[in-house]
Amino acid sequence: MAGRSSQSGSSVFKAIPSLSAQYSNPRLKVRWGKVYNYSHYTEASFSEWQQGIQEKEVSLTDILDAGTWNNVELILTPASPEQLGFVTLSMGTDTVRLTLR
Repeated sequence: MAGRSSQSGSSVFKAIPSLSAQYSNPRLKVRWGKVYNYSHYTEASFSEWQQGIQEKEVSLTDILDAGTWNNVELILTPASPEQLGFVTLSMGTDTVRLTLR
């Protein structure tokens, strides 16, 4: 994952694969946070860590082309590089286009 940071947040570049379908106007749900140290697990520390997880939903106006990696830039705020210990991405869309060959 590449990116850059500024005072207002971090820019994360993700390559999203679109295997055999074209997706129109996808919605991306991004979650990020610090890495949790499971070797020091307590219920209280885990709960505190979970409360620090950030979440953002982004609607793209682009079409993700089939059979390629599609580059997307996401601006995550507030997010310093230290707060990007993990990043998860899920996607939803109303339109999926399959092509017959």
